[in-house]
Amino acid sequence: MLNNSDYKNKKVLVLGLAKSGVSAAKLLHRLGALVTVNDKQKFDDNKDAQALLDEGVTVITGSHPVELLDEGFSLMVKNPGIPYSNPMVVRAQQLGIPVITEPELAYSVSDSTWVGVTGSNGKTTTTTLIG
Repeated sequence: MLNNSDYKNKKVLVLGLAKSGVSAAKLLHRLGALVTVNDKQKFDDNKDAQALLDEGVTVITGSHPVELLDEGFSLMVKNPGIPYSNPMVVRAQQLGIPVITEPELAYSVSDSTWVGVTGSNGKTTTTTLIG
């Protein structure tokens, strides 16, 4: 991993936990970002949110309150499963807050060579040939 100070002391909102959101929040926290996570699942049913709170991450659960974006975030990291039409994402873009997904976050701190494979057909074959 790169010695990346780009995120130090930046307010970052991680929208949607799932597995990749948890990892993104932990990475950003380790890099010194001021991390807030927001997940629609209620806190009592959300072990990931509970664990992140124990690590010192700000946790907001149960809904996606658009007014949360008024807190001056420098970046939003959204779960790939959340569409760009989501009101939180739309509002972030209106406010000029950059919106990225977890793969872009990983790429920004990685010193590895990356190859992206997209498309509807042939990804498994192409990935196998690249490997």
